[in-house]
Amino acid sequence: LGCATANVGKDYVPNSVLNRGLLIFSMSVVVEDNYFQHLRLGIRSTDGGGKYIVELLGHSLRANAEWDSPTGRLVYLELPQGKYELYGWQYWPNHECCLPLKAPREFTVIEGRATYIGNIHFTVSPRSEAYKFEIRDMSERDIPLLMSRLPNLEPSQVNSEILEQ
Repeated sequence: LGCATANVGKDYVPNSVLNRGLLIFSMSVVVEDNYFQHLRLGIRSTDGGGKYIVELLGHSLRANAEWDSPTGRLVYLELPQGKYELYGWQYWPNHECCLPLKAPREFTVIEGRATYIGNIHFTVSPRSEAYKFEIRDMSERDIPLLMSRLPNLEPSQVNSEILEQ
């Protein structure tokens, strides 16, 4: 899934499709020396379903950032209900393989509900090859932005499941 697209429209109603829910998070990045190519985040089902790759493309992010300091975007995806995990991330084209997380971060997508898992924040220092991945609670910024985009979503339908560091 590219960073410039969402797989639901503004008329989305969370309980309109059986066995599906909405995953919500934001991605942000600080890159030293303004050197930024692309970031990928790996999400997979632990129930035997599929794998999903969410990308922040450098050129698109610069042109379409939703906030600065740090630069970032809100991500919301409709997925089949079930258990999922963040399993790795990739800074590319410099790294060809996914950098695994020390431990996968697990969460659940619930039918007819929206699950907010936090802000996935990256700090990248390409010259020194130092990389940092952290999860922060930015719900005070992210949830109102989501509600403005999806007016049929009710606050009572949003579940907060901030992932552990």
